[in-house]
Amino acid sequence: MVLDNGHYEALYEEMMDLNEENIDGIFFVNTITELKEQAVNYLKDEYFDKVTLDIYKEEGTDISSLLDIKWKGKGLYVFVGLHWTAGYHLYHITEVFELETEVDPLIFLGDKEAAEKEKKKWLEHDKYIYIVWNYNSNIEKVYYSNEPEDYDDILKSVILSNKESYIDYDNTDC
Repeated sequence: MVLDNGHYEALYEEMMDLNEENIDGIFFVNTITELKEQAVNYLKDEYFDKVTLDIYKEEGTDISSLLDIKWKGKGLYVFVGLHWTAGYHLYHITEVFELETEVDPLIFLGDKEAAEKEKKKWLEHDKYIYIVWNYNSNIEKVYYSNEPEDYDDILKSVILSNKESYIDYDNTDC
């Protein structure tokens, strides 16, 4: 699947929903030179104050030399960790998606071939796979089984393994 701007925007929106405080900027580029130029302009406009710019100018520091670029070819790039790490790290949005979700972005975008490939990898373990996601879209638990399991049993197992308080299982709708 060849990604277009709509795909990149969908991945970006999902990442902003999951971890907005960790992502800054949005740069659609075809070359690394374009990325450097857009990223430097962003830092100058949104991040650096006049004093910082003056210091860099006096030192003869090329701001683009400060960038840590994880180049994966053309596409959409963002700063990651701009407010909490040292350095100015730029990642392709597909890489950010993989790091945040542990899922191939092509699966999220509906690529059936990528989904089948991932499914085959998971099914090497057992015939059935049950994944429990938490409210932050992180995998909480993965269950493998050669027999189909009852959803109530899976829910009970998760609750008991997390030592949650008593729940009346007979009156719980799943």
